[in-house]
Amino acid sequence: MAIYSQFVWMALWLFVLLEDLTWAIPTVIVAITIFFHIQTVYSALGNVVMLTGAMGPKPIFKIDDEEAQLPFDLQDNLIDIAKEQLAKKIAVTAQYRPPDEGTLKVADTPQDTTTENQIAVKQM
Repeated sequence: MAIYSQFVWMALWLFVLLEDLTWAIPTVIVAITIFFHIQTVYSALGNVVMLTGAMGPKPIFKIDDEEAQLPFDLQDNLIDIAKEQLAKKIAVTAQYRPPDEGTLKVADTPQDTTTENQIAVKQM
């Protein structure tokens, strides 16, 4: 929320700084467009990183395969992996757990994220 408040403050400051509205309005429109473009791109990139498990302990691709791919091929492959993870309905938090904390479980619903080990402990 703070970033939005600062952005509004900067836009209002541009109106004061540029008293002529013929320059102030286009400048603010360009600034708003750039801001939302950057926010959209980084939000999409963050979703792909989370869904692919790219920040986890295991690498996604072999090093040779990764280095051989061009950037757009790498992007396409990452998006394909993210779509597969969405289709499997594996919780994002389960992808980043260490292997000794339980196995990955396909969640039937977003609320059902209980692992098989946790169920076995409850039954004991």
